[in-house]
Amino acid sequence: MPEQKKAVTPRLRFPEFRNAGPWKVKRLGEILREVRKERIESDAYEVVNVKLHAKGLERTGRKPLINSKGRPYYVVREGEILIGKQNFHNGSIALVTNEYDGFVASNAIFHLDTLRYDDKRFLVAYLARPSFYMQISDLIGGTGQKEISNQLLFALHVSIPTLPEQQKIADCLSSLDELIELEAKRLEALKAHKKGLMQQLFPREGETTPRLRFPEFRNAGPWEVKRLGELVKTITPPKKLQTSNYQPSGRFPIIDQSADDICGWTDDETAVVKGDFPLVIFGDHTCVVKLAGSPFAQGADGIKILSPTKEVDARFLFQSLQAHSIEQKGYKRHFSTLKKKLIYFPSQDSGEQQKIADCLSSLDELIELEAKQLEALQTHKKGLMQQLFPQEIDL
Repeated sequence: MPEQKKAVTPRLRFPEFRNAGPWKVKRLGEILREVRKERIESDAYEVVNVKLHAKGLERTGRKPLINSKGRPYYVVREGEILIGKQNFHNGSIALVTNEYDGFVASNAIFHLDTLRYDDKRFLVAYLARPSFYMQISDLIGGTGQKEISNQLLFALHVSIPTLPEQQKIADCLSSLDELIELEAKRLEALKAHKKGLMQQLFPREGETTPRLRFPEFRNAGPWEVKRLGELVKTITPPKKLQTSNYQPSGRFPIIDQSADDICGWTDDETAVVKGDFPLVIFGDHTCVVKLAGSPFAQGADGIKILSPTKEVDARFLFQSLQAHSIEQKGYKRHFSTLKKKLIYFPSQDSGEQQKIADCLSSLDELIELEAKQLEALQTHKKGLMQQLFPQEIDL
């Protein structure tokens, strides 16, 4: 075993535990034990599998009882603590709830239970920390897909408080998890609402009139239709910045074809794209569509910068391409396909394009606000855990 560092009390404790003394250092094998796994013997039918990852358990649909490597699957039961034997940097650990009782998982997972009266929620939160998985990674060493044995796992040292303090910490983190889950559901509900609204505000395939129109446009007649290539011109950037030139801050944002709106910053004025903003950005390989409202620099390769003609509003075109995106077919260029795409649009002079763009942009602002609130809660929980758990262990 590698040399361990000295146990210390956490930086933050609830008032009733401030004089309770340091947490006790134990080997994991003194706290957890492996449970007898229930193997599925028959391969005459298929079962729903669960996947273990950093965010907990995930349903992955029906799979054969024997995987491609000839390894069996095992039943998971409510109350079991599951720890992945591989990918330790991902923090793959979860507590099986009633929702997943009776599902199956691969054999590359430890099925564990407590030996003492410890709070399982606390243990899962403690063991899911990056520092714990760094212990495992350091112990295994090397690169590639390596598995840890139960002997090595149980030999690891952990620092444990009394049961009441465990429960207090677990209750606190569980309350935060509920808030995070609620915020995530709100965010998904807003995204689903926007998606459904776009399906109504833009004509369906083969139709020239949307199913839903604002009152003042209900008798305005059908929309026009043209191929995208007739409605935009491409802008060539003065230069393309390599990822090595990205900065964490700067005067101008860098936009590439990734899912992130901004991938970095730069102070290089010679790289700044000029044009009549806003401009539509299309990820040639990823098919991601973005809207640039101010000067920016292009990151690396793979985007097309589109400046709409006077026939279409840039914000309207951006929303239209989101509503009817093209299918990504591998890591190849897709702009030739996008140029042929039919775009339906009302007259620019009617004001209907702007009305639709304003409506959907307002929803985008709400979605962005919810996303920031969710991120703030997640950041708060991460910081709180760093305070509630001791940072070092030493013997």
